[in-house]
Amino acid sequence: MLHLRRRFQPTIIRIVASTALACLGSVAFVSASRAATVTFNYTGADVSYVIDPGTYKITVYGARGGGTTNDRGLTDGGSGAGVAAIYRIGQTLDLRIGVGGAAPTSESASGGGGASFVDFEIGDPGLTVLLLVGGGGGGAYDNDVEPKIPGGDGKLPPTDPGANGKGLGGGGGGGYSTDGQTFPLGGQGGTSLASGGAPGQQQSPGGFGGGGAGFFSNQINGPNGGGGGGGYNGGDSGFGDNTGDFFGSQGGTSFVNESPDGCGPDGGPVCFIGGVAAAVGERGNGFVTIEPVSGSPVPEPSTWAMMAVGFAGLGFAAIRRGAIRAHA
Repeated sequence: MLHLRRRFQPTIIRIVASTALACLGSVAFVSASRAATVTFNYTGADVSYVIDPGTYKITVYGARGGGTTNDRGLTDGGSGAGVAAIYRIGQTLDLRIGVGGAAPTSESASGGGGASFVDFEIGDPGLTVLLLVGGGGGGAYDNDVEPKIPGGDGKLPPTDPGANGKGLGGGGGGGYSTDGQTFPLGGQGGTSLASGGAPGQQQSPGGFGGGGAGFFSNQINGPNGGGGGGGYNGGDSGFGDNTGDFFGSQGGTSFVNESPDGCGPDGGPVCFIGGVAAAVGERGNGFVTIEPVSGSPVPEPSTWAMMAVGFAGLGFAAIRRGAIRAHA
């Protein structure tokens, strides 16, 4: 009986070790699949995304404002802003992601581009913004004053005197918690991002993400103007005043959550790590990219991986002991 046990023991040990290695391989595959970079493009609606604990680089770009095309050539809409930052996520979160869309072109004055954002809701006070970037203002032209009036670019600071959602011709861009203003004789303002970010719809619609509508009155010194871009504070629309001056629309502002909350042992669910990079220059719809940072902890798969390594180690140790006994 003892002879048979010694005879089959190496075979059994090898089966255990092989099974452990196979388990380790499958766990590595699961970990790799969960560590994939995810990009969210414009869909016209908010989307929900569950994020696991770990460290992530989140990149957000707003949409450009609409341009205009006429016999005088192209008038550009403003560019959306772009920001990237790194966060450590301490617990599973359900993110809300909104991706701004570019406003459609118009014959005379175009709507503003929408903002893009990433936020989440947990406990009080409710929604917490991680990243939000402004869309560009809409372009326009005026036959009597100035032929081409480009829209303003999305702004990187969270506040700006020229980006608070006022509508004075076209519609103002929607802010995060405030609707863009609607000018009575002009364009409709965009809805706040917290309320869905619907674009202004009058005459020349804005882009999803709070973009204000553009408006062209066809009157001398009328309330012409491109729509303001959506943002943390919505951008002002462009307008023509009764002195014959014409002002370009403004892009929306941006916000980066740099709070250290979550870094301490009793902190919140998110910790800002740093690595902020900002840019302006995108001319298209917005997008959001979530990219795991190398070495990011993902608890459940790593726990299984450690167990698999332990089983494999026990198997190899047993094989080694069997080999030593055989030689003895």
